[in-house]
Amino acid sequence: MKRSNDRILTTHTGSLPLPAPVRQALSAKRRGEAYDQAVIDATLTTAIGEVVRRQKEVGIDIVNDGELSKTAWNDYVVHRVSGLERRLRSRARSSEPWSIAQGIVRPRNTGLVRRDLDGAPRHYRADIAEFYDLARAQTDAHDNGGMAYVCTGPIGWTDFAAVETDLNRLASSVAATQPHDVFMSALSPGCFARFFRNEFYPNEETYLQAVADAMHLEYQAIVDAGFVLQLDCPDLASGANTDYAGLSIKQFRKVIERHVECLNYALRTIPREQVRIHVCWGNYAGPHHRDIALRDVIDIVLKANVTGITIESANPRHGHEWKIWQDIKLPDGKILFPGVIDDLSYFIEHPELVAERIVRFAKLVGKENVIACTDCGLRHLPDAGLAFAKLYALSEGAKLASQELWG
Repeated sequence: MKRSNDRILTTHTGSLPLPAPVRQALSAKRRGEAYDQAVIDATLTTAIGEVVRRQKEVGIDIVNDGELSKTAWNDYVVHRVSGLERRLRSRARSSEPWSIAQGIVRPRNTGLVRRDLDGAPRHYRADIAEFYDLARAQTDAHDNGGMAYVCTGPIGWTDFAAVETDLNRLASSVAATQPHDVFMSALSPGCFARFFRNEFYPNEETYLQAVADAMHLEYQAIVDAGFVLQLDCPDLASGANTDYAGLSIKQFRKVIERHVECLNYALRTIPREQVRIHVCWGNYAGPHHRDIALRDVIDIVLKANVTGITIESANPRHGHEWKIWQDIKLPDGKILFPGVIDDLSYFIEHPELVAERIVRFAKLVGKENVIACTDCGLRHLPDAGLAFAKLYALSEGAKLASQELWG
């Protein structure tokens, strides 16, 4: 993994807007409807080369394939592994309507109360569920029409060739453009277990180990191809107001301790220098007032046997949390990838603001230990040009920060 040795390097967290034919086909695939794989394959042949070229054009140093072949960052695995069955199972619940008495921060000693209330809308996300008109208006993508995949059999690969195809496409694209470095994303074991409930293995520990053993093959293949592996780990933060909303902070910490232990087991043969993880609170427009604080999870996150950690740091709910690095030491050898671009806003950040954010982190953890990043993925933006304009703002801000930090 490259470091910011003489300037601030730039990257993003993975997803970029899809070409229209791919978007339509993958949407049908995700819903379990008929789709044309030939359309996907034909479009991706050129689209991945183009997305790599555009990343380099706007000044991104560490590029990827935009996750263009995946239905989503998490459920791509349901089309590639065995043991998962699509069933009628809603993950949405109701909540009491927000009031001043409930406050605007997550309670520490109790979980969030989720139950079905007469006349109240249901939503997967606890924060949105408290605001009834918002919950009714906002599409609940994670509920998938009340359908969900559950584990009903042994976890194993049925289409590992899809992983190999992804790797070959990306390798071909970067050979033509020669970027500074390359990464590829994959689902973490903890997020796998979070999204696909176990109904087959005797207990959660056995399930997590089976998932880790299976996903290890994908992780190893990515690293063997010469790419940096990014494991998507929003379970370590966003899980606190969704699947684990009913837990207290103390109880939630025990869950993610197990998830990090499992992650380290899955990485047992992979050099930490080749791995980064992405931690976030959910890539969605919502109140986020029930997000768990970074300070409540960062010590566990830092136990991951990886070098890089990307963390949301630009959005209005977590933009203040850079302060934790005033008294928490970034362990030797690790690299912090702070989000300095808010992926949910259509605003294109001014480069001077981006530079200000970067310099703030660099002065706290060391400039060589910072790589500038986005908060989360950009696939949801309605215009690909807007996504790349925001990435250009990231790279221009990094240039200004480099001038200030290196002179």
